Amino acid sequence: MLSRDSRRRSLAKTVVYRVWAIALLGAITYYFTGDAGEATVITLVFNAGGTLAYYGLERLWEFVEWGRSAHDSAHSHITANRGATDSIEDIEAA
Repeated sequence: MLSRDSRRRSLAKTVVYRVWAIALLGAITYYFTGDAGEATVITLVFNAGGTLAYYGLERLWEFVEWGRSAHDSAHSHITANRGATDSIEDIEAA
């Protein structure tokens, strides 16, 4: 069964992706500029904006039903409204 990503999972995915992007952009920028200081500034500024944009878009996708299974859509209210202490039995009973 597919389920929606939690905010915590979206944040974790964002951080992992951004670490990769920072390393890649830093290396490419340094290759072309030859200046570590300039490469650092460009990389940090670009990735600060990119991190916010990625997280925002990731959260917006939670409102898009396209690509989800019918089972997922029918049960989305259960996962969206359950509490942190709900057991799997409580969730399935809902």
